[in-house]
Amino acid sequence: MTDNAFVRSFVIDMSDPYAMPEKADSWNQLIYSSHGVVSVHRTAGTWVVPPQRAVWLPAGMRHRVELHQGVSLRTLHLHSSITAADSLKCGVVTVTPLLRELILHGVSRCPLFPDKPQDVRLVGVLVDQIEVAATAALELPSLSDERAARVAEILRRNPGDRRSLRELSAEIGASSRTIERVFQSQARMPFAQWRRQCRLLHAMQYLAAGEPVANVAIRVGYENTSSFITMFRAAFGTTPGAFFKDPA
Repeated sequence: MTDNAFVRSFVIDMSDPYAMPEKADSWNQLIYSSHGVVSVHRTAGTWVVPPQRAVWLPAGMRHRVELHQGVSLRTLHLHSSITAADSLKCGVVTVTPLLRELILHGVSRCPLFPDKPQDVRLVGVLVDQIEVAATAALELPSLSDERAARVAEILRRNPGDRRSLRELSAEIGASSRTIERVFQSQARMPFAQWRRQCRLLHAMQYLAAGEPVANVAIRVGYENTSSFITMFRAAFGTTPGAFFKDPA
């Protein structure tokens, strides 16, 4: 590969789970999941990237990518010289049919070069489409407070835990008021919302692996399927089945 390429690609198809080592890439990255669920862990929290979504990572951000069962990943690395990408906000975006085709076309053509007008035009349209893509609420913030972090870890390990905040706080020797304040100040959301987000993101992994919705509802702490679907629809405006359906 020649040194003057300004976009490079990375393709991975894996049937088994796999965790990549932590790193800070010197290029911007657009990580697109065409099939399966990917988790991107960083200091501030975790993004979960379900099928037909992507995450934009600016250069220099330390992160660790975790591939869950049955993942097809397409990644574009954009050089920092592409200044149009500087204003893009990190986070998960919904991949429209047009953005999907741009990503796949870009991957198939890579490497791309700044002295080829067709490559420059392709990158310009790609960046424009990332900029206008709808963001998806698929982040689980981390907490630096040791007590709140212990509560969070309990729920990360077992999202089906139905104990109240008071019961969870008592287990770690803190008051529920204290833990609630920490979640509000550090996660920027109430504990109940953080717990709901945690359940949602675990549910993504189970659903993408093909588990029935009824089983997933129980695994993430809901008493019945209808209450889980109601929560899912409130968060994403659609049912779990429609959310994971490939776009036309």
